[in-house]
Amino acid sequence: MGASVVTQLSGDERGAPRPLAAAPADERAAAAALALTARLRAVARAIVRMTSSMGRMSAGCRPDAFYNEVRPFLAGWRANPVLPDGLVYGGGAPRQCYGGSAAQSSLVQAADAGLGVDHAETGGRAGFLRAMREGYMPTAHRDLLVLMAGSTPARAAVAAAEAAAPDACDRPTTVAGALCGAFDECIRALTEFRSSHMAIVGEFILGPQARLARAGDLAATAGGKGTGGTDLMTFLRPLRDETRTAGL
Repeated sequence: MGASVVTQLSGDERGAPRPLAAAPADERAAAAALALTARLRAVARAIVRMTSSMGRMSAGCRPDAFYNEVRPFLAGWRANPVLPDGLVYGGGAPRQCYGGSAAQSSLVQAADAGLGVDHAETGGRAGFLRAMREGYMPTAHRDLLVLMAGSTPARAAVAAAEAAAPDACDRPTTVAGALCGAFDECIRALTEFRSSHMAIVGEFILGPQARLARAGDLAATAGGKGTGGTDLMTFLRPLRDETRTAGL
């Protein structure tokens, strides 16, 4: 990005930074950095809106109603102790399919891929996410995610800006500082999204599970696992923590 990344900024009426005095040779690099900054801020705002929408779930659905009346239809028969051998479809060998999972959302996985958020192989997290991409998403969505994960241009651009001017990211009035700040806004928003998802899981799944466990009825409800077959918090918490540490 060269010297352009430390160009001083001025805010316009929307708060978007613009260069005051970029050197001619660096104007295109500065313009590219500013364009990426604007797009990253748009991504952060979109994730914030996603989190807000998710938080309204309790407005139209009681946790116990969801758990006992809706969730059984979302459960699968892979990694489900209630159906350890899978389900037979009209004869033949049993089939094992995962149930519904947020990991099947190409939107959430696109946020990870676009921001270069990596998840560890330990605990089966990365493998489960791959399985959701490969078997439970439209082909075009899966191909896009593979392409995004293989390039991560946003993260590379931010890292290059930071490398070109190591202290610039600590100065939000520079092009590089604004770019770094916008990237970290996305990371914070995605971290908060995952924290909110965990809170929803606690309210709509773990709470009703605990009540059923006290009544001795847990075995009939996917054995206390998520509908995707994961051990809920031991799966979700590391995803959230890995997102939080992905900032630059």
